[in-house]
Amino acid sequence: MESKAPWVYNWPKYADERKRFKETNDCTVISFSEVWGAPYEAARTHLSKQFKRPPRSGPSWKNCDNAIALCPKTKMDKLWGTKDKEYYITLGAFCKRYPTGRYWVFTAGHALAVIDGVVYDHSHKPRRKVKLAYRVHVDV
Repeated sequence: MESKAPWVYNWPKYADERKRFKETNDCTVISFSEVWGAPYEAARTHLSKQFKRPPRSGPSWKNCDNAIALCPKTKMDKLWGTKDKEYYITLGAFCKRYPTGRYWVFTAGHALAVIDGVVYDHSHKPRRKVKLAYRVHVDV
């Protein structure tokens, strides 16, 4: 049986800023903020400049796939990334395989944070398929 990864509903802590910016479809901003420990506004500005993320929309797959090149001052390792569905693993399996560390994770049309095996997101869907993941090194 698939393991259910622990989960934290983190979106309420961003509610005021989301409202202030009239934001929707900002899972990349919230996940980036969560995994880096950055303020929401700083994460939003960074993704707008570096990833060409328009307001109320996610960045393109190409820009997410090139995150290391787009964030030259940060330390990330591309841990998982393929467009070949045969190699996708579920989010629950990902958390079990990588129980420690900080990860910026992308599934189909969504981004979330995994920190020390715990999913930080607005919904608990451990059967989502991981398409792309970066291990983030904050203390470098």
